[in-house]
Amino acid sequence: MKRVAGNSKLYRNLLERFVDKHAATAREIADALETGDRSLAERQAHTIKGVAGNLGIGAVQETAGKLEKAIREGNPDVSGLLTDLDSAITSRVQAIRNALGANGHVITAAAVAFDAQTAENAIRRLKGLIEASDGDAADAVQEVSDVLAGTADAKLLAALRNCVEEFDFADAMTTLDEIAGQCHLSLT
Repeated sequence: MKRVAGNSKLYRNLLERFVDKHAATAREIADALETGDRSLAERQAHTIKGVAGNLGIGAVQETAGKLEKAIREGNPDVSGLLTDLDSAITSRVQAIRNALGANGHVITAAAVAFDAQTAENAIRRLKGLIEASDGDAADAVQEVSDVLAGTADAKLLAALRNCVEEFDFADAMTTLDEIAGQCHLSLT
C-alpha cells in the first residue's frame, strides 16, 4: 500500500492485472525455453520479478530473480527453478482470487437494492469520462460495477472494465450502451 500511496482501488486493480496477465507466466517461460528463445524467457522472468516486487509478492519476486539469473547464466537448474516459480505464482494467484472473489474482482460491500437514479448518474459520469478519453474512467467503472452488481450482466461489466483499462474507449462506449439498455437506463 505504501507503493501506491494508500490507493486501495489502484492496488486492487494491480492485483487483478497480476492474476489476468501473469497466472500463466511460468508456462510461457517454459514454452520460450522449449523453442530455444532464452532471451524471451529471461525477459519474462525479469518482468514477473518486477511486477511481483511492486506488489509486495516476495516469494514470486525472489524465485523469478533466481530463474532470471539461471537463464542468463545457462544454469542447468532452470527446470527446478521454473517449477518453483510456477508453484509460487499458482499459490499467490489462488490467494488473490480468493480475496477478490469468484469473478476475479474484489467483493464489494453487501449489495444494496438497485437504485435506477444512482445507476443512471454513475453511467452518465462514466460516459462523460469515456467521451473525454479521461483516465479517471477506470475509477468510475468500479462505481458503475458496484451500483449495477446483480442487475447487469457480470460479463458485460467485466468487458467494460477491460475496455477502459486498455483505453479502448470506442468499445467501452459500445459496451456501456449495451449495459444501459439491458438495465433500461437512459444515457441522455
